Formats: sequence, structure tokens, C-alpha cells
Amino acid sequence: MKHVLEHAKITSLTRRLDFDKAHGAIRVGDDFVQIRVNPSANYLKDKQSCEFREVRLGIVVSKKFGNSVERNRFKRIVRFALREVIENVGFSGDIIVLPRNVAKNAKSTDIVNSLYGLFERAKRKFRMITSIDGQKDSN
Repeated sequence: MKHVLEHAKITSLTRRLDFDKAHGAIRVGDDFVQIRVNPSANYLKDKQSCEFREVRLGIVVSKKFGNSVERNRFKRIVRFALREVIENVGFSGDIIVLPRNVAKNAKSTDIVNSLYGLFERAKRKFRMITSIDGQKDSN
């Protein structure tokens, strides 16, 4: 089976230290999910020349969300949606996805559209932060 992604590799965040770094990153959310995004150093330096993108994904779904069937359904939908979103948005770094309770009854297309919107908002926040950091360095 050929994956949709040819240039991006999605692996899992496994170590607590990696989760802690990503938790301190950019946070954006909507009705369905909240994502925390920590871009890699290569992505921040030059977004165009980053031919091989590595994305590390952590999906945090507590037992409050529902039983194991509901939790695993959400994780399956998010993994599928992120493959599509990352290929089109072109991102490299760490991502943590946390569901809202409304996501339990959401369709997969709702989650995909939600992630597209959240990545666009995250990109705007990155631009603001990098421009502020650039102004601090020049002073």
C-alpha cells in the first residue's frame, strides 16, 4: 500500500521530554480539536528547501473522551487527516492533537477542515513570533 505522503514521514512522539517541548509551543484550537505545534529548526530557517519533512505526532485522548472504540476512532481519523493536511500545508516538526468533546460525534471531513484551519492560524502565529524575535535581535 502506497502512502499519500511522498515527502513527509509521520512518526510518533514517544518520550515525555518530546511531549513537554511540544506542549510549550504554539497552541491553537477550535470546536473540534486543539493542536500544539512546535516547528523544527529546518522548517523555520527555510520552508522552501526542506525537501524531506519529518513530522512527529502525538495524539492525547483521555478516558473522559469515551470508551476505547471512540478514542481509537478519533486517533484513526486524525492520523488520516494529518497525512492530507501536512502534504498540502508543508510542515515539519512536532504536533500534539487534543480532542474536544464535540469531536466524538464529528465526521472525518469536519476534522480535516478543522485541521486545515488550525494550521493556517498556526502559520500566522509563527509569522508574528518570528517577526517579533527578528525585531528584538536587531535592537
